[in-house]
Amino acid sequence: MRLLTVLCVAALVVAFAVPASAETQNIKVSGDIKAAYVYQQDIDYTSNDFNNQNFFIQQIGLNVEADLTDNVSTYVRLLNERDWDGINSGPANFNVLLDEAYITLKEMLYAPLTVKIGRQNIWLGKGFVIGNSGPSTWANGALPGTIQEYSGLTAFDAIRATLDYDPWTIDLIYSKIVENNVGAGDDRDLYVANIGYDFTKYDAEAEAYYIYAHDKTQRTPTGKTNSVSTIGLRGSFVPFDSMNIWAEGAYQFGKARTATLDVNRKAGAVDVGADYTFTDVKWTPTLGAEWIWLSGDKQSSSRREGFDPLFRGKFDNYLADFRGITKVPTQGTATNNTGMTNQQSIALFGSIAPVTDITVDARWTALWHDQKLTASSDENKKLGYELDGKVAYDYTEDVQLSVAGGVLWPGNYYDSPNNKTASQIVAGVSVDF
Repeated sequence: MRLLTVLCVAALVVAFAVPASAETQNIKVSGDIKAAYVYQQDIDYTSNDFNNQNFFIQQIGLNVEADLTDNVSTYVRLLNERDWDGINSGPANFNVLLDEAYITLKEMLYAPLTVKIGRQNIWLGKGFVIGNSGPSTWANGALPGTIQEYSGLTAFDAIRATLDYDPWTIDLIYSKIVENNVGAGDDRDLYVANIGYDFTKYDAEAEAYYIYAHDKTQRTPTGKTNSVSTIGLRGSFVPFDSMNIWAEGAYQFGKARTATLDVNRKAGAVDVGADYTFTDVKWTPTLGAEWIWLSGDKQSSSRREGFDPLFRGKFDNYLADFRGITKVPTQGTATNNTGMTNQQSIALFGSIAPVTDITVDARWTALWHDQKLTASSDENKKLGYELDGKVAYDYTEDVQLSVAGGVLWPGNYYDSPNNKTASQIVAGVSVDF
């Protein structure tokens, strides 16, 4: 009897000591390596030797996907981002960061329902308001500050429920943006409801969304918290072969609150564009145009009228879109003077494919403030002009070589000596495996 007891105890010890593992139907390991040379000159619009810099950066991603059953899967992505002077920049250059880690549950409780839980990328429509977790996440990597927009760290800690009633799709999303002290009530949360419809017969799509961002880290001395509600409508259609037209509009309301501010919000944004591909012409050229409006704060208004960019993922310029974020001008660094708000732009763009596997893109953009930053003159609305270009060569199916560059000529808002031409070139290679 004593021997039987000893054997039973030993069996229990072994059972608890051996880690449990789920059976998997399929495991896939993949990844990517990107290396690039970066040259930047006068990106703060001021000419001096400290503004002319060149360096190499590298990004390594490793992905592990596992299908546990037909309806349950997991995804993990690890990422290291650094420049090539790793030893001199400290151990942060060699940190392996958790970029994504989520569980996917298909047909959960109900056949059309799919739920994703964990750290995941979220992209709505063209990414005009939701698509990238932004600068605070980019800074977790070890890329130099003036090129952090290239970071692959773009994910959100979120729960996403998707109902697929083809042609209808409904997305409900909750994301924890900032988790601070337990019990302090100082978190930042994001709530999203998005409804889309696919007009297959007319080669068109449309979606409407409501986004609520509640920021308890910003509040008045009496405890009132900061909030932004955004309602929007987006659509695109192909009126005839080779042409695409899109439009998106967003309106914001709520309360802008800080330790010194308590006012109503009233802001808006619009993105309208079209492009056409000449399929029967040599080099298959594409031509297009786009207008973007991001409302700004008025000088005499008691309301907050500057558009809150939320978590924008759509960036069209290499320099101007990151003005005041990773490319910081010497003159004018107020919150009402960045590439994310108080700005209008009109762009002409195009692409050609001169030979197989090579694509050439170009974009010319004129930019100006939506509202003046000072009451003195309309000249301070003129931000400047930017010319961007990219040449990409698909060396193989998995390897791409590219050179991308931008030149920005500051407008009359910038005064000498803070109005020097800014430029950037990024030449790189990327491999997917």
